[in-house]
Amino acid sequence: MRWYTENRRGWLVTNWSVRISGYPKLMDNIVVQTYPIHFRGAIGDRGFEAFSESGESLLVAYSTWVFADLENNKPLRPPIDIRADYGPEFPAPTERKMDFPLLTADDCPYYLDRRREFTVTRRDIDTNEHVNNVKYIEWAFDDIPEDAYKTARAREVKIIYKKQCRAGDIVLAEFYRRSDNPFSFVSLFKSADGDKAVFAEVYTLWR
Repeated sequence: MRWYTENRRGWLVTNWSVRISGYPKLMDNIVVQTYPIHFRGAIGDRGFEAFSESGESLLVAYSTWVFADLENNKPLRPPIDIRADYGPEFPAPTERKMDFPLLTADDCPYYLDRRREFTVTRRDIDTNEHVNNVKYIEWAFDDIPEDAYKTARAREVKIIYKKQCRAGDIVLAEFYRRSDNPFSFVSLFKSADGDKAVFAEVYTLWR
């Protein structure tokens, strides 16, 4: 970590695909493991798995990261020795695409349900001075209707990060429902300024 800090290099996550099969209870011990799946150019794919103490699967995840110069966010090919530090590559624990049709699809099944605006505050920011990745999930869960939130649990989540969001930015959150599935939703977070640049898309499926 010292090398990354001194050289202003780092890995920036661009998307996650997560399948959840179980939920631990308070004070349960869990085991989390992660491993490289594939390297190509400046991009590295990484798998995650979580298990209960008894070995029951709790979740599997596929994530994609870009190695970058943190001074200007320019993608860089990671040095061979850094790639070697991550060890052998493993098969992906789940597919990257998953089953969510995207908002940009020609036959998009989602319809806009409502909008809201809010300002990004200091508590949303991480050490890189932009919104912490997990905050987008928290914002999306705030949009979930009460009937789904109280009677179901998130089983699949896909997050696509488009642009960094910083403290003081005004975010326009658009909440979409899926016309053919009452428990499938999308939260689209974009700038409330004139350019309407998209910060992130969060897809969730509840059961």
